[in-house]
Amino acid sequence: INAEYMGQASSILGQSLCKVPLKPTRAITKEEIDEAIHNIRKDIDRLTNWRAFISKSLVQEYSIPDDMQEHVEKDLVQAMNSFPNHFHRSHVINHNTGHIWCTMARLLTIWKSNRYLTQDTWQVVKSLEISRFERIR
Repeated sequence: INAEYMGQASSILGQSLCKVPLKPTRAITKEEIDEAIHNIRKDIDRLTNWRAFISKSLVQEYSIPDDMQEHVEKDLVQAMNSFPNHFHRSHVINHNTGHIWCTMARLLTIWKSNRYLTQDTWQVVKSLEISRFERIR
């Protein structure tokens, strides 16, 4: 039986690190081992790149204009009021969601080489999160 653990980080890392054979049904070939090692190395490279980007983003100038801050607050309140009935209990939008969405907004803004959160970037963050919630639901 093969089981897959699909954590919330699986959208960043490949799934090669997430597959866990609980009870192998056959012997694993050398080619399969080599392929798994290759995939793990790719995931490690991806993770290293993410770590470098996040480290760099911590020192980049970033702010949320007052009008955007009001918009973000309204969207978060609306999301907390609308989504709880649509998603699995452990993935309900709650007070931590605001922190997660704002962190994503910061990273996406910096990735786009901007200093301020814009309406377009905020919409991208919301659509990415809604897509993620749908996938893990």
